[in-house]
Parts: sequence; C-alpha cells; structure tokens
Amino acid sequence: MKEIIICAPDHEKKFSYSRETCRGIIIKDNEILMSHEKVVDCWTLPGGGVEDGESREICCAREVLEETGFIVEIKEFFKTVTEYYDNARYTHHYYLCDIVGEGERNPTPYEIQVDAQPEWINIDKLMKRFEQDFDKTGENHRVHLRDHTLLTEYLKRYN
Repeated sequence: MKEIIICAPDHEKKFSYSRETCRGIIIKDNEILMSHEKVVDCWTLPGGGVEDGESREICCAREVLEETGFIVEIKEFFKTVTEYYDNARYTHHYYLCDIVGEGERNPTPYEIQVDAQPEWINIDKLMKRFEQDFDKTGENHRVHLRDHTLLTEYLKRYN
C-alpha cells in the first residue's frame, strides 16, 4: 500500500482547504535527519509545499535543501500520507533520499520564528519521543502522529 490515511472515525473527509507537500527520509547509521522546531519542540521530516509547476521530486530536494542545507538525490518514492483535520486535507509525499552535497539553508519566516534546526537523532529515540505525544492534542501531536505512522511503515520494510 502506497497511501496511509489519517482521519478521525467520525470525519466525513470533506474539506475546503488542501495542501500538498513533499518530504525527505534521510537515514544514516540508524540516525534520521529531522527538522527540530525548538521553540515548540516539534520534530518533523524535512519538507514543505509544492509550488506551481514544480514536480514532487524537485519540491522534495528543494525543501530538504532549504530546511537542512543538504543537497539530496531522490532515490525512490516511498509513501503518501493523507490527513483530514477539521475542513482541511493535507497530502504528504515521502521520498527516500541520499545526501550528495552541502548548500545553504533558506528558512521561511515561520521556521525562523520557531527556531527550526536540522538535527540528526537516533531513530528509536525519535519514535519514543513521538509516542510521548500520543495522549495529547494540537499541532505537535498531529505532526508526530503523522511521521510516527510513516516511519513505522519504513521500519517494517527496511529493518
């Protein structure tokens, strides 16, 4: 299955707002490259919104560079996660990537505001960190649930 859907049981999957993003999965020596929003203590796989006329692969590489400063090569498409919250649908496309060089970060105003920094973290430690938020609500919970769900699938496939 190439798609994971996250939706409350009573949600009708109706939405008036939609956003499409691409994200990179970069793992080396059992550590994963994440964007850590330090002010709000949110961990997310690096990525962001697809721009008009941009392919998903180009979006993923551009967003990883902007958030982490690493130039990546897209190895393969992994999965899509679609989330439904309130009247919104968020579609995230995940790609397995390898680092092939270094460039310059170009954080957005939001990323500057939350002090988003690229950080390598042990994947087992990250998964436990995500699980600490499962009984909570809010944006961190949503992001951590999404990336935990995706990484669980990754670990099933590649471990």
